[in-house]
Amino acid sequence: NLTGLGMAQHSLGNFNGAVAAFRRALELAQADHRLRMASIVMLNLASCYRQLGDITRAGALYQEVLHIRQAIGDHVGAGTTHFSLGITMHTVGNLAAARFHLNRACHILHEAADLQYECQVLSNLALLWHHLDDHEAALGYGVQGLRIAEEIGFHMYFSQAYTYLGHIQ
Repeated sequence: NLTGLGMAQHSLGNFNGAVAAFRRALELAQADHRLRMASIVMLNLASCYRQLGDITRAGALYQEVLHIRQAIGDHVGAGTTHFSLGITMHTVGNLAAARFHLNRACHILHEAADLQYECQVLSNLALLWHHLDDHEAALGYGVQGLRIAEEIGFHMYFSQAYTYLGHIQ
C-alpha cells in the first residue's frame, strides 16, 4: 500500500520519495472520505516536510490534522498532534507556540492516561524550559516524567530523561 511505501521511504531517508507516496495515499483517503486515515497520512507527510526543512508546510499539515482529530473526537490523536506541533515550533525557535502546544499535549495525554506519551511530552517541556533558562521548571518537568516512567516501567524513557536532566543540572 502507498502508506507503507511512504513509511519505508521515510525510514530510508528518502523524504522526497516518501512525500510522493504519502501525497497519493492522501488523495485516496480523502476521495474515500476516510478522515482518520487521511490524518495519519498527513502526519507522516508533515514529518517528511519537517525533515526536508519545509516547516511552514509541516506546520500547516499538523494544524489540519489537529482539526480533523478534534472533529472526529480522537482526543489522544489531538494530544499527539499538539506534541508534534510543539516540537516543530521549538525547532524553529517559536518558544511561545511550542510551550502552548506541549502544555496542551501534556494535559490531553494526562487526561487520556497515555502515560508513555506523557513522559515524552514532559521531557520536551523540560528541554523547552531549559532553553528558556528556567532550570527549576525544566528540572520539575524532567523529574515528573522520570517518576511516571519508573511507575509504568517505561525503560526506553530512562536514558532520554537522564540525558535531559544532565543538561539541565
